[in-house]
Amino acid sequence: MVIKINYRLTAAAALSLIAVCVFIPTVFKASDPPGRMTVPLPVIMYHHISEDPAALNAYVISPSELEEDIKLLKDTGFCFVLPKDVYAYASGGAPLPEKPVLITFDDGFESVLKYAFPLCEKYGLRFTAAVIGSQTDLFSGTDDHNILYSYLTWSEIKELNDSGFVEIANHTYGLHSDKKRKGIKRIKGESLEAYEKEISSDILKLQDKLKEKAGVFPEVFVYPYGFICEESFAIIKKLGFKISFSCYEGINQIERDPDRLFQLKRFNRPHGMTSRELADKLKQP
Repeated sequence: MVIKINYRLTAAAALSLIAVCVFIPTVFKASDPPGRMTVPLPVIMYHHISEDPAALNAYVISPSELEEDIKLLKDTGFCFVLPKDVYAYASGGAPLPEKPVLITFDDGFESVLKYAFPLCEKYGLRFTAAVIGSQTDLFSGTDDHNILYSYLTWSEIKELNDSGFVEIANHTYGLHSDKKRKGIKRIKGESLEAYEKEISSDILKLQDKLKEKAGVFPEVFVYPYGFICEESFAIIKKLGFKISFSCYEGINQIERDPDRLFQLKRFNRPHGMTSRELADKLKQP
């Protein structure tokens, strides 16, 4: 059975909700508070969302768990920011709010459009969606769309990006694997030249596809499976990315230094954790 999803926000609703946490002076102050040298930034990592109890695990949560998380974060004073807000702050721009939190969804499942996107209008949620190019190509060319396993199409990615609530990130075109290469890690014995050529070609393939199909050229890179190697650092920066995300856990300390926005830490949100337990992990030690 084909499941068609079409959740769209009105332009007026999008602009009014973005203003709640972005543009009004009571949230983004005119200057940094005295003595505030760094801003604690927790990042929450989600993946897939499913109503099927049998599918729930460390990387798949229920729609109710997601909504409870977002509601509690909002009710406890957290303000949803995007990577571009963090980069602007680090580059000397507008201060971040008192309690910023950044939400990411890895892999680009279509469930993000169905279950997370409506929360933008309801709670003022803003989030980052990291997409896999090969899966997007696959599901853009088929009528087989089942919310249990389908991925976003190019047109759906454009819809998310155009809303103003979502920032798209590059999660590689075809290197999202834990097999031989393990994400974009360098293979033992591989020359640095061959390594750079292969991962650059793959990542830029997705950049070009996103520009052509969705009108977006991401400045955020998300490491597949969190696999990281030191040789990748300079390459990711050379390709034009301004921020990258790892899977290491911890609270980031954001400074007025854009060179310190790579390999940012994130907390994975598994099924079974309460929203209160998740919020407690985000507290500054």
